[in-house]
Order: sequence, then C-alpha cells, then structure tokens
Amino acid sequence: MILSEGVYLLPNRGFDPKDEKERIKQFIISKAGEMGVDYKLALALSQCESNFNSSAVGDKGRSFGLWQIHLPAHPKISKEQALDINWSTNWALNKIKEGKAGIWSCLKLI
Repeated sequence: MILSEGVYLLPNRGFDPKDEKERIKQFIISKAGEMGVDYKLALALSQCESNFNSSAVGDKGRSFGLWQIHLPAHPKISKEQALDINWSTNWALNKIKEGKAGIWSCLKLI
C-alpha cells in the first residue's frame, strides 16, 4: 500500500505489527505537518477511532478505515475511499483543519 509518494506500507508479512502502526503514525505526522494541522490531535483521533488500523471496520459495518469514516453520514464517500489511507487521511486532516473534528465521537474522549 502506498502511503504517499515514496512511502509504502507493506503488507503484514514477516514483521511486527507495531512497525505498521509506527509507519502509520509517522505518515499522519508528516501529512499533518504538510497541511498545517495539529499532529497530536490527528494522532489521538486516529488512535481512538481505529488504533492505527487502516483496514478497521466498525459501527456494524458502516464505518471504515483509519479514521472510521461513517458512510451513512458521508454518502459521497465510498468504502474504497474510506479504506484508502492516502485519501482518507487527506479528507480527515482537511476536516480537522476546517475545525470539524467534532464529527468524530472520539473527540470527547481525548
């Protein structure tokens, strides 16, 4: 899986799953920096929503990906987009930048 140009997330074969989480964390930190978003908030949301699992499925099969995008609330977003780490991270960081972090129920927990 490509995280961003030149950064790849390898399938979980032969390495510690903690490595994958670390790669995802570094990806979020990097993208947040590029977009001028508080990386600590982005990390906290992603950890709370999916524990840095880019293929997470929640809410009885209605929320997907790293950011647990709830498809009924966002009908223009496809399941594939929600599971795509690049697309969903850009979307999520834009929401945070717009001051809309409240769309995540986890915000109340951090």
